[in-house]
Amino acid sequence: METIGQYLLSQKRTYVVKENIKTGHIRALIDSERITTPDEVIKRVSERLNIPIFELKGKSRKREIVDANMMLSFLLRSYLKLSFKSIAKILNRDHSTIIYRVNEHEKLVISDRGYRQKFEKCKY
Repeated sequence: METIGQYLLSQKRTYVVKENIKTGHIRALIDSERITTPDEVIKRVSERLNIPIFELKGKSRKREIVDANMMLSFLLRSYLKLSFKSIAKILNRDHSTIIYRVNEHEKLVISDRGYRQKFEKCKY
């Protein structure tokens, strides 16, 4: 779900909401919400899903950890625009695993209500 600022910026128009909102104001709003490092994303997912960071970076195959890793991979890819190789290095995985996780995440968000609810907790 995008923020109001991102939506307005994507529309490339100026809207009136009690006063004119200029593109610079929208950019400032977006920048104030911006995530800057992978550690911030990892910490947020860890806190929101109550999973320790060492487990997120570990080799566990428990469903809750795998789901959290899919969400984490997707968030790192979409918010920080990191390459699959970079994400793989951060999470101690192979890049093909990250590609699979991102693709699976996109399917699960559509088809699995429980997964989608967990993801909503982690999104910015």
